[in-house]
Amino acid sequence: MYKPRKSLLRMYLLAFLTTGSITALAGNVEEQTLMNQGIERQIAIHVPTSYSGDSPVALVLNLANRDTAVALNLGDWVQKSEDEGFLLVGVAGAAGWNEGSGRGMPADKGIDDVAFVLSVIEKIKSEYTIDPNLVFATGFSMSGGMTFRLGMEAGEKFRALASHSSAYWLGIKPIEAPPHMLFIIGDSDGNNPMEGGGRGTPKKPVQVTVDSWLQSIGAAIEPVQIDQADHITISKFEPGRNGAIFEYWLVEGLDHDWLGSECTGKYPGTSLDLTDFLQTLTSQSSALFLPNSLPKKLRVASRFSCCIASRR
Repeated sequence: MYKPRKSLLRMYLLAFLTTGSITALAGNVEEQTLMNQGIERQIAIHVPTSYSGDSPVALVLNLANRDTAVALNLGDWVQKSEDEGFLLVGVAGAAGWNEGSGRGMPADKGIDDVAFVLSVIEKIKSEYTIDPNLVFATGFSMSGGMTFRLGMEAGEKFRALASHSSAYWLGIKPIEAPPHMLFIIGDSDGNNPMEGGGRGTPKKPVQVTVDSWLQSIGAAIEPVQIDQADHITISKFEPGRNGAIFEYWLVEGLDHDWLGSECTGKYPGTSLDLTDFLQTLTSQSSALFLPNSLPKKLRVASRFSCCIASRR
C-alpha cells in the first residue's frame, strides 16, 4: 500500500506586484492582472463558498498557455472546487511557458516561470488560509511540460502534479524531494507521437519522457503493475525518493486533446478505479488530476474545450 510522503515545505518569498486590474468572470471566477519580471501576467481565482478562513484548505493551480479564465470556465474546475472545498487558481503563461524546450517568447526572454508560479503560491498563501502540504498543479500541452519543470526545480512545494499531453524536456537530473506525478497522453497524439517528432517543435519519444522522470526521482523504469480500464493503460511503478509515486496513463486513440473533452468525444464520462493512487491524497484534493472525481473514483470529463487548446 502506498503511503503519502510528508515533507516539510520550505517558504519562498518572491517579489510580486498586483497592478489592481480585476475582472469578475462567470462562475464566481475573479481574474487579476499581475506584473512579474516586467511582464503582465494573468491569474484567475475561485474561492469556494464553503471557505471561511478558519481552517486551511487545499490549493489547486491550473496552468494555461494563454487564457486562464476560459480554461477554468469551460471545464468543471469551478464546480469541483465548490464540491470539494479547495481554492482554485488558474495561472496563465506569457504566450506559453519557459518549460525547458527553448521555444517561444518565454524562453527567448529568459522568463523564470518557476519563480513566477512560486510567487503566485506565496501571494495566495498570504491572502487565504492554505494548507502548505496540500498544494497541487496541473496543465495540458505546454502547460503540462511546465508542471514537469515545477516538479524538477520546486518539487518540495507540491504534494502532487499532473501533466497531460506534454513532454519532459529537462533530461535526467536527481530530484531530492519529488512530488507525486500523474502523466496522461494519447497514443495518437500528433504533437507528441509515441515515436517522437510531431507537429511543431520535434519531441523525443514518449517513453523518453516516462523513463527520464522515473530516473530523476530515483525509481526503476520497469512498471510493477499494468492495469487496463476504459481504453486506458495505467502503468504503476515502485515509488521513488521520499515515496514519490508516478503513474503513466496511455489513452487509446486520443490525439492532442484533453481526455473526455467535448470536441473529441473520446470516452466521455470514463470512470477509473484509482484507489491505490488516491491513497496518497485527501478526498479534498482528489479533483486535481481530472474534474468530476469522486472519492476513490476519478471521472474523466471536460477540462476545457480542445477547440481552443494550444497545439504548440
